[in-house]
Amino acid sequence: MDDRHELWELSTLKSRLKTPFENVLDIITDTLKTRVSTLHRWQNNSKADEFGVSESEIIGLMHRVVFEMSTALDQMEMVLEQRQSALDDRLLRSRQRDNTKRLVNLFPNIILAVNYQNLLWTWLFNLMNQPCKNIGPLYKKMQKFLKGALQLVENLRTYTSKDNNKWTKADEVLVTLVQKGVEFTNGIHI
Repeated sequence: MDDRHELWELSTLKSRLKTPFENVLDIITDTLKTRVSTLHRWQNNSKADEFGVSESEIIGLMHRVVFEMSTALDQMEMVLEQRQSALDDRLLRSRQRDNTKRLVNLFPNIILAVNYQNLLWTWLFNLMNQPCKNIGPLYKKMQKFLKGALQLVENLRTYTSKDNNKWTKADEVLVTLVQKGVEFTNGIHI
């Protein structure tokens, strides 16, 4: 019994969110608070506008992806807290314990996905700040990738909701999200 309690301790699970970079929840919270002004930029976006993609749209998509990821993390934390108190009160059935184990096993992939997303966003901000003659096609690629990423994190939010608890599906979404990010970065040639 003690081993099982140690596995499910909420403080232990929260400490698993610690990474070499920083606390994932703090990174997301700080990212959501960041506002990027695109009104008075030195960069000429006329080339980007020819492709029908504005810088503010790219920033908006990035913000929505981070918000959806944050919502999914909040939902997982809520489920963990509920399961921890139910485990302490010895109210979890074996099926619920198995389901909670799948949630715990999801943490390495969520950490990888969130940290990769943060590094990717930093790289994209850097690309947007560099003078580039062919920014239009790059913005179009960014838009396509970000719309796909948004769809994936919306699915993640759905799978991690209180009513669903589809941790295996959520894990598949996280792996796909990182794979799509790698494909996107490999396709960028500046």
